[in-house]
Amino acid sequence: MIETAFDIETADAGQLYTGGHHGDFVRLAGLRNPAADGPGSVDWTGAPVDAYLDALLAADVIHGHNAMKFDLPALARHYQTDYWELARKCVDTLVLARLADPPGARGQKPWSQDGYYSLDAVAERLGVSGVRVHGKGLLDTLAERWGGLDRIPVDDPDYRAYLSDDLAEQEAVYRALLPTLDGYARREMHVAAIQSRMTLNGWRIDTTLLERRVLAEQQRQQEALEELHAVYGLPERGRKNPLGTKAGKQWFEGGLTALGLTVPRTPRGGVSISGDALTALR
Repeated sequence: MIETAFDIETADAGQLYTGGHHGDFVRLAGLRNPAADGPGSVDWTGAPVDAYLDALLAADVIHGHNAMKFDLPALARHYQTDYWELARKCVDTLVLARLADPPGARGQKPWSQDGYYSLDAVAERLGVSGVRVHGKGLLDTLAERWGGLDRIPVDDPDYRAYLSDDLAEQEAVYRALLPTLDGYARREMHVAAIQSRMTLNGWRIDTTLLERRVLAEQQRQQEALEELHAVYGLPERGRKNPLGTKAGKQWFEGGLTALGLTVPRTPRGGVSISGDALTALR
């Protein structure tokens, strides 16, 4: 069975869908297959594009870190390769890392710390970070030297060495996490692939119809506010959110009390006008 680690070096990740980068988005691409002749970094110019994609398609398993969300969409968007053909055989070690070390509640440390699930951080926690020859800071140094990630020459030896380090670390992380690749983990791979496919597809929007509906919603809202002002005495006429003002909340509280309803409260004891509170009252 051919198991191939893969990774790409690109322009700024935020430009994947927006463009605006200098030259090709994908700058370098590499793959590593321990069963073959050794690691390789492929220059992403001209003919090697097809050879690289052919190598990925020929493998039984391909694995990368954050591959479902970034690497595969980048290849599909910029080189029209078959996303599903690659996704169905892809093992994303970021997904495995989160299953092996599940994040806590929102904002809870250490999981919420920036870079906690990065390839380098995961490798360090797994005890396999020693396969790197150069530090992770090398890429930032190169970007500063050449004026951006999209301007680093693809034949820069340090750039290629950085990619080779990533491939070696990816291989080590994959081997360390492979025992956790059970049926549930494979299901999560499929979920991650579907999520990224939706982002890659995007949505087609009838902008003319959307504008009409937005205007109609604004008109209905204004008519409702005018009725509350004219018939029921809601103060603060002309305000965009009159119910959110001090006078508006006093009016709301008085109306609920007159109707014999319990006034919803915030944790601090103020009048609550949250969506949940209004839904419960309705």
